[in-house]
Amino acid sequence: MEIKRIKTRTEFFLFNRNQTLVLEEPAEVIFINCGAVGDLLTINNNLTLSSHASTTSVGSQFPNTYTIKRNPNEIDVTNYTIRFLTTIDPRLIIIAKYYVND
Repeated sequence: MEIKRIKTRTEFFLFNRNQTLVLEEPAEVIFINCGAVGDLLTINNNLTLSSHASTTSVGSQFPNTYTIKRNPNEIDVTNYTIRFLTTIDPRLIIIAKYYVND
C-alpha cells in the first residue's frame, strides 16, 4: 500500500509594526512573539501574546505562541490584524504552511 505524499510550502514573516496580514488559504499558521521582556501584541483584538523572553524569564499570563491548523476541506480566509501593545523591541515571527496542488 503506497502512502500518498502531500507537497507543502512554508513561508516565514517578521513583523515589527502594526499591520494586517493576508494569507491565501494556509494549512497552518504559527505566531511567535519574539519581542523583548514585557512586549505584548494582539491578533484580531482578541488573542494576546506575551514575548518569549517574558514567558521564560519573569513569567506571563499570556502564551508566547499560538498555532492555527486547518481541518480537511476547510478554506481559511481570515485576515489577521496585528497590533503591538508595547514596543520595546517588537518582533512577531509568523510561519505559514500551505498545501501545494500539482
